[in-house]
Order: sequence, then C-alpha cells, then structure tokens
Amino acid sequence: MVASYPEGKILDANDAFLRLFEFERSEAIGKTTGELKIWADPEDRLEMLSQLSASESARNMEILFRTKSGQYRTLLMSVEIIRIENEQFSLAMSIDITQRKEAELVKQQSLSRLQATLESTADGILVVDLQGRIIDFNQQFAEVWKLPADLIAQGRKVDLIAAFNDSQAIAEMLGQLKDPDVFVKRVSEIYTTPHASSFDVLEFKDGRIVERYSQPQRIDGVPVGRVWSFRDVSERKQLEEQLRQSQKMEAIGQLAGGIAHDFNNLLTVINGYCDLLLENSMDGWQDSVQEIREAGRRAGQLTEQLLTFSRRSRFQSQVVNLNKVIAGSEKLLRRLIGEQITLRVDLDPQVGSIKADTNQLEQVLMNLAVNARDAMPNGGSLNISTSVATLARPKSDVSEAGTVLYAQLQVTDTGFGIPKENLDRIFEPFFTSKEIGKGSGLGLSVVHGIMEQHNGLIRVSSQPGEGATFTLLFPQVEHTQPIQHCDELSNSCKGSETILLVEDEQSVRTMVRRMLESNGYRVLDAENGRKAMQLMKEICEPIHLLVTDVVMPEIGGSQLAESMRVNQPDLRVLYISGYHTDSKVETFSPKASEFLLRKPFTTQQLVSAVRQQIDSRP
Repeated sequence: MVASYPEGKILDANDAFLRLFEFERSEAIGKTTGELKIWADPEDRLEMLSQLSASESARNMEILFRTKSGQYRTLLMSVEIIRIENEQFSLAMSIDITQRKEAELVKQQSLSRLQATLESTADGILVVDLQGRIIDFNQQFAEVWKLPADLIAQGRKVDLIAAFNDSQAIAEMLGQLKDPDVFVKRVSEIYTTPHASSFDVLEFKDGRIVERYSQPQRIDGVPVGRVWSFRDVSERKQLEEQLRQSQKMEAIGQLAGGIAHDFNNLLTVINGYCDLLLENSMDGWQDSVQEIREAGRRAGQLTEQLLTFSRRSRFQSQVVNLNKVIAGSEKLLRRLIGEQITLRVDLDPQVGSIKADTNQLEQVLMNLAVNARDAMPNGGSLNISTSVATLARPKSDVSEAGTVLYAQLQVTDTGFGIPKENLDRIFEPFFTSKEIGKGSGLGLSVVHGIMEQHNGLIRVSSQPGEGATFTLLFPQVEHTQPIQHCDELSNSCKGSETILLVEDEQSVRTMVRRMLESNGYRVLDAENGRKAMQLMKEICEPIHLLVTDVVMPEIGGSQLAESMRVNQPDLRVLYISGYHTDSKVETFSPKASEFLLRKPFTTQQLVSAVRQQIDSRP
C-alpha cells in the first residue's frame, strides 16, 4: 500500500491488501486508513506515526486490524518513507500472521495445561533428553529429592536444571540413597534401550520408599527423551504393614480362640489337682507341686494375653482399689522376678478407686515385671509405686472443662534401658530386641491394648544404661465397696448344700466335683443337659445351686437353667465356660441370679463364687 505522507491518503494498494480488508478499489483509494476504520486500537496508528516521524521507518510491528466485515486479523507490518520528485510517500508492507498467532496461542494454552498437570500430580515428574540432560521437572520432584530451596523458587528453574546437571549436584542426590550404585547401573541400562519402559523401587537413607517409573518420550514414533515419575509410597507401605499385622493378629486371635476352650479345660484340671495336692501332699513335694501350679497359671495367662491382644478376651470391669490389686500380686511378682532382683512397693493410701478388669490389671503388672526382669539379667531393683495425679481434661471431652484425677502407677527398673531408636516401637506387636526364643514381642503390646480398654494413659521414659520407667494413669472413680473374695471374708467358703454339676468334659466334671466335695458340698453330676433334667425327676430334694457349662450338646446351660426354674423359681446358677470367642458366650449375659466363671479357675475362685451365689438367695 502506498499513501501520501503525512496526509496518509491511500494512493494505491495491491489486490492482496484489498482482499484482506474486504474493500473494493474504489472504496479504498483516496481514503486514509483512519477513515477506513481498520485500526482495532487507534493507539497503534499513533505509535506507527511517531516512529515514522522519528526515523522515517517503522518495522516489524505486530498490529491487530479490523476488516470491513468486523473480523480481526493480526499483521506483521513495516512502513518506510520514500521520496519521489521531492514528494514524500509512505510505503507499507504487511504479512498476515493471524494463523501463526492463533497457533502460538494454542501452543501456549497446551503448555499451560501441561504445566498445570505436572504440578497437580502427587508424583515427582522429570523430563530428560536422550543423553539424560534435564529438560523439565515439577515441584514434587524437587521435594522428593530435597533440592535446594533457593533454587526451587519461582523463576529459578533454569538455574536448578543447570545445577542438577552438574556432576557434584548429582552426587549429592545419589548420596541420599541406600544403594546409589544400583541406581546408576539401572539408569545406564535404561538409556541403552530408549524404547523400553521401566519400574523399580528406591530406598532412601532416611527410610523413605519411592517407586520410580519411566516411559520414552516419542515424536512420530521416534524416541527423543524420557519421562520419569517418582512416587513416595512410604505411608502406603506403612499402612500395608499395619494391615498385615492386623491380619496376623486376627489369625492369632482365631487360633487362640479356637484352642482356648480345650486348653482352658485342661488347665482347669491341672490347676485343680495341684490345689488338692497342695492341701494334702507331704512337705517334700510341696515345692514341686507349687511349680506345676505356677506353670499352669502362667499358661492360662498366656492364652489370656493372646486373646486380650487380639481383642477377643471379654472385658469385665468393676470398681477396684488399685493398691489392693498390687498388694495381692506382690507375692507372685517376687517369685516371678527371682531372688537377684529387689522388689520395692510403695503404695500411696490416697489413691482412689478405678474401674478395671482385675485379671487384666494383674496381667499388666506381670508383663511389666517380666520386661523389667529381662532388662536386669545380673540383678537390680524393681520399684512399684502409686500416687494421685491431676491432669487437664482431654480436649476431646467437650462436656466440661477442668482437671481429671488419675490413679498413677509407676514401674521403674534399674536395667540397661531402652535405646532411643526403639522407644517409639516398643508397643508394636511382635517387636522385641531380645534374642530369638526369649521374647514374643507381645508383652508391652498387650499392656498398651489393656490401657486403651481402660481409657488410661501409658508413658515411658528411659536412657540407655539408666533403666526405664513406665507410668500408667487410670481415671479415678467414686469409691464403692469392692466385691470381696472368699479369702477376705471372716466366714469360710465351705458348705454342705447340694449342688447339681453339669459339664460335658469328663475330666473337668470330675475335677470340679472333687473341688466342691473337698469343701463339704454334696454334688450331683451329669454329663449333659438332658441327663441333668432326667436326674432332677428322680430326686426329690431341692438343689441349692446349679453349676453348668454354657455350651453343651443338645441343651445348653441357659436353656437347662430356665427349665429347672419352672419347679424352682429361686434357683441360683453358676455358669462355667472355657470359650472366649464363641458367639453363644460372647452374647451371653447372666441374669441377676446368675454368675459366669471363666476357665481356667482355681479351687479358691470356684468355692468363692459358689458361696456368694448360694448366700445371695433371698
């Protein structure tokens, strides 16, 4: 296009100009570009005139124009001032770059989406060329490899790429890996096969586990580089391990529950005969029988440990005095830790009552005592003390603010202590630092589980070579008179009443009968519910107490009790059971006139329960 200068009237224009702006020649010749209204932004025209005035040329200006029909086109425009016979003219040449600009916009949008995609993924992404030089990466990649924070800052990616390609920087990154040589070897192998995909797992020195994937980057089917992705799966691996441990616990729970019935029946017989021998044997055999009795008791507690840990043991809480439970276990604890270790017990009389399962409390004491004993192979001191502690009410308790009184139990030993790296793991199932065969790794796990069941807290402090202190906190409750056992009563547990014993296991039935008869009771026995009901029809005397197994063939214990109450409404019932996981026992709930005694039990526990049930009759 040629125009007069400075007037700007169009003197001539080629067909390309006219087609682009959709004008007829007669419409354009003699008009200025301003009169044709083709400038999308008038400021562009003023800028062009300013450049012409200053230097008589304006080159490579990207200007948006509007055609006659209102369409917008982007032109790359250059204008020169020329002179012909002392007259000045402007010569304008332009190239339509609209499609190129649109293509650039599409490209920018595509790159923007790609960048957003890279940054939105939780994986670290790294793009390299065929020689392994970095082309691009995302923020997560920098975090996985802990790249310098100042280089990660926005606008420093070029610097970071340069630094990362430096051999020293690469060496520092490889230094984070447990086995950098394998890493380098694997990368070299992959670069020799540019079409191949890859997967491997990286282990970092700080314990992280990262899965590494790679795919070739292709253009028209030809590899031009490679895209790596790094996924931190440390948390997932931990969850998988927890799931495996949970499944292992479930399997142990099923196993323990499956053998508990038969095992508890056998232990009831073993422990019962030991009790009888201890009452009647000669002095020379007392110690030997006592050792058998102790082994049977510990075997029963081992089963209870497994059931408790797998949450298959029934939690039976009542209001008890913590000091009395400890005092009652003191003799057993002294025998458990041996003569090389001095036991000191300091009980604060101000400690109040707590709601707890007495058997589980005793188990906690024994587990902590055994743990302390094993930490003092050459002897030492085990200190057990109680006190009252006041703590702020947990934040989860929104019912009221203030403080909570706790009964505090502290168990301190002078053993070799717990290494710092093990402190966070001592309550994990099966974790043990003891030699194979000297620890199952269940003891402290069971303690932790019991404290959770009691809504209590457990803390541990230790230094290598300075022993360990376990602090257990139980919420105190208002004092109520605890249930007394037979050995705490002034009257004897012996009696002369008639008891009907129904038990399908012959050895247990014989043992329980001897336990009761040795304490003066008259015992009638039957091997199942059907024979018991037949026996009731044959005798005319009243039954003072029914002692029956819960689960039996044909007629169960509760069904038998209901049938007998038709003729004897005030009948008292003492149920005995070796099951812990059977659905019939789990859902079984004794009535006010009934009591459930779980196997294995001692003679003392049996006659105590019998006496309380008989004496509770109206």
